[in-house]
Amino acid sequence: MDLLRAGMSKFREIFLNLHNLKGNFIGCDPFHHLTIAGVACEGIYCKYFLPFCMIMVVPCPLKLSYLIKQILWLEHMINKTGHWIHHAVNKGEQQITLPDGEKFLVDGLCLQTTTVLQFHWCFFPKI
Repeated sequence: MDLLRAGMSKFREIFLNLHNLKGNFIGCDPFHHLTIAGVACEGIYCKYFLPFCMIMVVPCPLKLSYLIKQILWLEHMINKTGHWIHHAVNKGEQQITLPDGEKFLVDGLCLQTTTVLQFHWCFFPKI
C-alpha cells in the first residue's frame, strides 16, 4: 500500500505543477475531476493541449474481437439446431453484403438456412 500511495502522490504532484506548451500554469488535481489515471490524462490533454477546432480520433482496433460468451452461445446454437454456424473461432467472422452494396460483419452465419445470428449480451446477468 505504501508503494501505491507514493506512486499516486507523485502522479498528483505532477498534475498539480502542470504547465501548458506556452508555459502558463494549468495545474489541477486529477482526483478532483476523475479517478482513473488514463481518463484524467486524456481529459487534461483535450482541455489544455489539443489544438482549437481539432477533432480527437480514437483508432479502430486492428484485430476483430469477440466475447467468449458469444462463442459459447453460437456453439450452443450449433448443437441445438444441428446446423453449422460460421463464427469468429471456427471460420472467422463472416461478412455479408446487402442488395444496396452495404457490407456488415456478423457474429454468426448459417449458410444452410441463410440465417444471420447476432449476439446481444445481457447487461443485467441473472443471479
